Amino acid sequence: MRIAGVAALIVVVLLAWYMVRRPMAQPAGGEGGERGRRPVLFLGNEYLPPMSFMKNGKPTGIVVDLAEALAERMHYPVDIRLTNWAEAQRLVL
Repeated sequence: MRIAGVAALIVVVLLAWYMVRRPMAQPAGGEGGERGRRPVLFLGNEYLPPMSFMKNGKPTGIVVDLAEALAERMHYPVDIRLTNWAEAQRLVL
């Protein structure tokens, strides 16, 4: 079950990367950059240590580190939210 959860998280990250790489219209009044861009929402399981979990109210773990590294590489903001896994799946649908 944990492997399926990790695989699902990887798929979400790859889908986010694909969505960011598509040509997009620039926001009105600017050239883009991180300001003015709507962040990609990254949802993960809050109870899956060491992959993803909350520590002192902040998302952390291996998958969170991966999402942050992808965001940096893509030069695109990412909003990382860890929640109940069933709720995360419902939000994606």
